[in-house]
Order: sequence, then structure tokens, then C-alpha cells
Amino acid sequence: MRARTINHEQVRALHAQSLTVPQIKAHVGGSLAYLRLIIKGKVGVKPTNHSRQSALSLAGRPAKIPAFDTPAIVEGRTVYRSTVVDPQSYRHDVLKSGFNSSKIGKAVTKGRWRCFPIYTLTLEERATCPQSCRHWRSCYGNSMQHAHRLARGAALEARLAQEVRALGRRHRRGFVVRLHVLGDFYSVPYVTLWQQLLADVPQLHVFEFSARWDAKRDPIAAALVRLVLANWDRFAIRFSDAPIDECSTVSVETPLQAPAEAIVCPQQLGRTEACATCGLCWQSKRPIAFITH
Repeated sequence: MRARTINHEQVRALHAQSLTVPQIKAHVGGSLAYLRLIIKGKVGVKPTNHSRQSALSLAGRPAKIPAFDTPAIVEGRTVYRSTVVDPQSYRHDVLKSGFNSSKIGKAVTKGRWRCFPIYTLTLEERATCPQSCRHWRSCYGNSMQHAHRLARGAALEARLAQEVRALGRRHRRGFVVRLHVLGDFYSVPYVTLWQQLLADVPQLHVFEFSARWDAKRDPIAAALVRLVLANWDRFAIRFSDAPIDECSTVSVETPLQAPAEAIVCPQQLGRTEACATCGLCWQSKRPIAFITH
């Protein structure tokens, strides 16, 4: 017999109405222990074939940040120095399948990028980011001790050029790169690399969140903003906490703080499994609010 699927949103809604766990069980079924885990946010949307692991919502999970004088914060690097790898000697692909990330997923399921496989790139947080980033201290990389972080530089850029072109030949209809799961655009030549790849590989589509938006003071930001404005349909970069009305993100500590015009990330609220099953970040230009975690 096929197991019954429990609607997690319904469980949390009933809990918000002050129903007890036994009363919730009478409505939706399931075990008392499992219902308590749903309420605490310790189980996520039931995984399908989009990613290896279940995606957890942020409900019931406290935010954790290191002390302001932690060496990684002061020196501008990751907390996990041993996870930074040299792209030249790295034996794996630098672009990973989104299937490895519960928050991202392996292929887009809706919208104009539907059926495009997703790949991800992870750099070193803080070492490639502007110090103006609002999450310099609270970066979620603080909780990603297992991620392989590719070191910036010419070796990385050579590997990227090779792999993106190979993916273009493999996926003739198109593919997506989720840039910088950690890290950011670190130089003007690096921005130029992505500009060239967009021109050379028409199958390439990109989404990302960048703290490089101050075009007046930051030449990297200036180059990036020009590229985004000219190529949003394929290069959907959102600017983190930027003072603009479109193509931006807003950091909030609770959904109650989200501006009226913003959409709170559905994945963080447990309303969809992953970026692959959502698509808002590249389908809409409305601000997206992300809960700090």
C-alpha cells in the first residue's frame, strides 16, 4: 500500500491555530513523533528525484553566527581552510550537478528554463566577496563544512571555460549554472570571462546573488551591472540588499520584516522543494526576501 503523504504546510497551519499534536494527528494522520518533527522544522518537503537529500525549511531552526573577532571574519576567508582546493589539481568537475544540493535540485521543472539541468559553482566565501556584504559575518558558508571551495584565479577560469563549453555541447537545448553557492565575482577579468561564455555558448543560462552592486565605487560591480542589464534573460543576477526596486534581494530575520513588494523565498518556508521547482529568482524581477540563517 502506498504511504500517505502528509501536508507539512497544513500541519504548521494547524499548530499555529493552537491545536495540540494529537488534534493535528486526527486531521492529517501520521505519528505523533513525525508531526512534532514537522512542527520543529526538522523534516523538509518530501524528496522526489530533484536532489539527494530532503530540503529543510528554516522553521524552528536558530541562526548561528561566529564571533566578530573570529580569525576567518577578520582575515576575510572561510572558517574551513582545508576545504579550499586548487582547481588545477582538482580531480572532479568544478561545476557540480544541482542534484547534490537539496536547496537547488538537478533540473528546472517550470518556466522558460524548464527541463534545463542545473550545475553549481562554489568559491571561497569572504575571500572573493566585498567587505560591504551584509552577510560577511553571518554567511551560510559557516555551516557548509563539507563543501569544496575552488580557489580563485587563472586555473579556475581555464577549467570553467573548458567545462561550460563542454556542457553546451552536451545540453543542446540549454543548461543553468547557479554561480557562487559561496563566494562572489572577484575581478573584472572574471566578469569578462562570463560575458565571453554567454556569447560563445548560447545554451548557457546563469542565476546568482551578488553583493557587488555599488557600481560607483567598485569597478567589479560596474562591469557586472552592465553585463546583467544587457543579458538578464540569460544572466539573472540578483543584487543582495541593493537599494533598487528590481532584480534584488532583501535580508530579513523573520518573514514579517519582508517589504510588501518582496516575495519571501518559498524554499526557506518549506513551500517548495528547491530552486529547481520554483524558478522565481529568474522568472520574476520582484525583490526576493531571504531569511538570515
